[in-house]
Amino acid sequence: MSGPPLAGQVVLVTGAGRNLGRATALRAAELGADVGVLVRSNRDEAEQVQAAVEQTGRRAFAVTADVADADQVERAVAAVTAELGAVTSVLSCAAYRSHAPTTDLPMAQWRAVLATALDAAFHLTRSTVSPMVERGFGRFVFLGGSVVHTGLPTGTAAVATAKAGLSGFVRSFAQEFGRHGITANVVAPAKIGPPGTGALGDWDPANSSALGRNADYAEVVDLCLFLCSPAGAALQGQTIHADGGIYGFGD
Repeated sequence: MSGPPLAGQVVLVTGAGRNLGRATALRAAELGADVGVLVRSNRDEAEQVQAAVEQTGRRAFAVTADVADADQVERAVAAVTAELGAVTSVLSCAAYRSHAPTTDLPMAQWRAVLATALDAAFHLTRSTVSPMVERGFGRFVFLGGSVVHTGLPTGTAAVATAKAGLSGFVRSFAQEFGRHGITANVVAPAKIGPPGTGALGDWDPANSSALGRNADYAEVVDLCLFLCSPAGAALQGQTIHADGGIYGFGD
C-alpha cells in the first residue's frame, strides 16, 4: 500500500496563520508533510497553526517574514530548512488587498499589492529552488483569482494586475526548471466560503458560479496539494480555474 501523497515532503505555506493558508497547512500535514508555517507578523497565529499541525503527528515550524522582502524570505527559508529539512513544495497564500478605486489608489498600496504577489513569487522561488534542482523534485503553487479574467467594478485593478503577473511568471519559470522535476502553477479560485458551507456570501449564483455556490476551502486546498504531489507532475505552467465555472460562465 502506498503512503500518504505528501510523505517525505517539507511544505512551506505563506499566509498560513488564517483562512486558506491555515487550511492548507493543516491539510498538508494530514497528507503526510512536515510544514513550515510562515506569517507576516502575527506570531501567536503562527504558533497556533504549528501546534495544530503537530497534533496530527507531523513536524511544524513557525516563522515570521514579509514575503515582499527578499532578506526576510531568505532568513525564513533558512530557519525552516534548519529545523525541518530542505523545502520541497511552496504554497503561496499570502495576499495584500486594496479595494480603492483606481483613481484613488495610493501608489504605496499599488506597490504593496504587487509586491506581496509578484515580488514574493520571485523571492520564494529563488530562495528554495536550488535544493529542489539537486533533488530532482519541487513544487510551487501560487494563489491567483478569478478577478484577473472576469474583472469586477469594485476597485480591484491592483489585485487583478498582480495575479495576472503570476500566470506569466509561472509559465516562464516552468519552462526554465521543468526539466529538473520542478513544477509551478497558479490556482485561481473565486470567492471561497467557510469549510463545508458552500456559502454564497454577497455573490449572486445566477451571475457567478455555474455550481450556484462558492467553492469551499477544502475543495481549493485539495487541488493545491494535489499539484504538490508526485501525481501532479504533468500539470506545469498552468492557471487552473477553481472557480466553479465563473471564468467564461454567462458569456
